[in-house]
Amino acid sequence: RGALLQNIQASTSNGSVEVDGVLAPGLHKIRTSNGSIRVTTSSMPVAVTGTTSNGSIKVNGEKVKKGETVMVGLPSGVALASHSDAASLELRTSNGSISVTHREEAPAEVETVIEETESVKITAPL
Repeated sequence: RGALLQNIQASTSNGSVEVDGVLAPGLHKIRTSNGSIRVTTSSMPVAVTGTTSNGSIKVNGEKVKKGETVMVGLPSGVALASHSDAASLELRTSNGSISVTHREEAPAEVETVIEETESVKITAPL
């Protein structure tokens, strides 16, 4: 299997952040002041907590309340032995939306792009 994204600590003041890959267990923090945050992952499981002042928060297309923690990628009826077994995403933006999508398959490529708009895109294979 491929590399995991470990200990993501991404931030920007004027741009969006996109992450696409498999998140290792542990805490991952993504922050932006004026931009959206989009995360696509096949990690199992992931605890997602999002906060935004002006924008929506969606996990797998469903609206989530600000500050609410949602677990994705955990099969029905399965409980975690401890939260240390999960990846944990803390997502925060002031002016933008937050979107997290869990998918069954991992991406097939590795790509890191930093554009002049300070947007960040991270992709890693499974």
